[in-house]
This record gives sequence, C-alpha cells and structure tokens, in this order.
Amino acid sequence: VPIGSYTQKYIEIYKDNVRSHLNIQKGHEDTLFLNRRGRQLTRAMIFTIIKELAVKIKLSKKPVIFCES
Repeated sequence: VPIGSYTQKYIEIYKDNVRSHLNIQKGHEDTLFLNRRGRQLTRAMIFTIIKELAVKIKLSKKPVIFCES
C-alpha cells in the first residue's frame, strides 16, 4: 500500500515517541499500532477510537468501518 511522505513523517514520530515506550509483547514486534499492553489493536478498539474522535470533533455523521473478509 503506497504511503505518502506526510503519513510517513507521522508514522516515524509515532514510532519514535510513542511505540518506543511500550512494552511490546512477544509475537507483536512487527505490528505497527499497539495497545497499552503491547499487543495488536483489535478491530473493536480501532472503531472505539474513531467513534471517540468523531464525538470530539463534533462529526455530524456516524463513522462507518469497512471490514475485509
């Protein structure tokens, strides 16, 4: 998946300033976005984060998550 330079910049900031301080659990070393326990974020947690951000910015539409099966 192509990732633009703007996105790459913020991924590097996340890796250097957030992810580097997590206790990464065995088997999740290659996972980019982790929860506080150092494990992969679940689909449900990602949806919860998006819903909370939508409320915070007063988004008038309900967020929709598409899942690949």
